[in-house]
Amino acid sequence: PSKIPPNQFNNIESFKFFNDEFIEKQYYMNLSPYINDYCPDVYANMLDFNEVTDLYKKGDEIYALYAGVPDVSHMALIIKNQLKEEFNVQSIENVDMLFNLTERINNDKELENTIKVAVSPDQLLMVATIKAGYYPITVNLWNRLNHFHIVFKLNDENCKPYLIEDTDIFDVYLEIFDSFFRKSYFVEPSQSVIMSRYSDNELPMWLSSNFFSEVTAGFLYSKNNEEHFMNHYSAVMLDAKTTAFCNANSVQPIFVPYTCTQPEKALSFVNWLFTDEEIAALLTFGTDKGPLPGYQFSEDQNMTYNKDGHTIYMFHHLIANFSDRLFPYDNRTFDMTGQYKNLAKKAIYPPLSKVIESNHGEAVSDFLSMTNS
Repeated sequence: PSKIPPNQFNNIESFKFFNDEFIEKQYYMNLSPYINDYCPDVYANMLDFNEVTDLYKKGDEIYALYAGVPDVSHMALIIKNQLKEEFNVQSIENVDMLFNLTERINNDKELENTIKVAVSPDQLLMVATIKAGYYPITVNLWNRLNHFHIVFKLNDENCKPYLIEDTDIFDVYLEIFDSFFRKSYFVEPSQSVIMSRYSDNELPMWLSSNFFSEVTAGFLYSKNNEEHFMNHYSAVMLDAKTTAFCNANSVQPIFVPYTCTQPEKALSFVNWLFTDEEIAALLTFGTDKGPLPGYQFSEDQNMTYNKDGHTIYMFHHLIANFSDRLFPYDNRTFDMTGQYKNLAKKAIYPPLSKVIESNHGEAVSDFLSMTNS
């Protein structure tokens, strides 16, 4: 069973892979007798995400492994190396520090020469929504604003819906970002700028709410020479005090079928995937082998990436084993996986997401109907 999205090749039934019936009919094996001995590292990850683990427990029995990391709300600043070095940017812990940096960069500049932070309004709205104590139904890769029309309280187990205008989210939005608006420090990038920023290296800095996809795009759309995106930019993760799971379908459990005759080997295999350094490089960057390699090395040993065979950060929901070995120009600032995992460990798990994740039956049908409306 998997979470392959429904399309012309399959249907919504592919989402229905876990509920009480699956345990009652003994589709999946109880992993509790084996997990400590054969999967200790993955089990430690499960303890870090105990609310996720609880979804796949019945009493003291554990019916799934969790070796991944979920989608959580976060912000990362992508900034030109020239600016980073000139203003000695080491870390940005919060929005206030970002504003102070922007002030220093624009000291005594005329308005028409202001160096702005490119960001989409929905990214800012997500920050304000979480800080105000709410969450939207979901946030997809393109962060559509219509997902914010209806929100829920992070601490409400009854999942009562609210219209966003009936909350204080917009007040919090202005409280956080008003100083940027007053100085015109934000700019919404056009679609053409969004797609070209990895190849023309002209955008001074921007905020990203999905650093995994940011890195993937940087590999795919950059020029394979000195003008490569990662030869001109660095990344800094903002340390949000409050963060939350932001995609109810990003938790990817691993089950072992009840008919398995060697569960010890199955769990040992998953633990190996989760800990091995060579596997980490494979899961993060893909391979240079086979008929459709993900990357190759040029004569001067620079990495060139194959857009048709890329797998950059494609497996983090399933196996959160990462490597920084093959970043172009040895730019390890873009390996923010450690910081991201620390954010994810303290992220709030919204009650509605728990309901959907714990019962992949009719609840998923309802969820997809809501997110596609």
